Amino acid sequence: MRCEAMSVSANGTGKRSAVRLTALAVCVLFNAAMLLSSSYISTHADHTHDHGGPGGGCATCMHIQAAESLLKQLSAAVVTVAVVSGGLSGTFFSLKTRASLSGFLTLVTLKVRLNN
Repeated sequence: MRCEAMSVSANGTGKRSAVRLTALAVCVLFNAAMLLSSSYISTHADHTHDHGGPGGGCATCMHIQAAESLLKQLSAAVVTVAVVSGGLSGTFFSLKTRASLSGFLTLVTLKVRLNN
């Protein structure tokens, strides 16, 4: 029983699942921020102006501007990540096809049987 517990912790499955859960949480929060910002902008686009608020400006207009700037920043981050990951995957794919075309000759690829 003790050996099994040590092999699980030595395997790193707990750490791997924690990283996956963290990545999932970041994705969920990212999508929630995008969705909530978009819905706020769409629901408050035609609001009545309250210029008597603090500082003499319309608080709703300020929130809409903040939500629009958040969406611009997040969309810029999404585009950057998409370009970088697309470039990396294209590079890895081209390296993989070159390696497969260079012809690594092993006994398995040559289908040599070694049972005498």
